[in-house]
Amino acid sequence: MNHEIEVMLPAGKGVIINNASIAGLLGSPNPAYTAMKHGVTGLTKSAARQYAGEGLRFNAVCPGWVDTEMTESWKTDPEQ
Repeated sequence: MNHEIEVMLPAGKGVIINNASIAGLLGSPNPAYTAMKHGVTGLTKSAARQYAGEGLRFNAVCPGWVDTEMTESWKTDPEQ
C-alpha cells in the first residue's frame, strides 16, 4: 500500500482494494488466520481514515465461507 499511496497522492485520487476474509469480521476457529485477517481489515480502515481528505479510497473484500482443505477442520457438522 505504501508504494501505491506514494503514486496516487500526487494524482489526488485512487482506490486500493485489499483482500481479507469473513474471518476478519467475525473470527474463525484458527486464531492465527483470524488475527491476520483482522489486521487486513484494521489496516484498511486506518488508511481510509488517514487519507480520506486526500482523495484516496480504501476497501477490503471479505469473502464468506469457501470449502477448502484449510477450512475442512473448522466444520462442526460432519454432514456439511
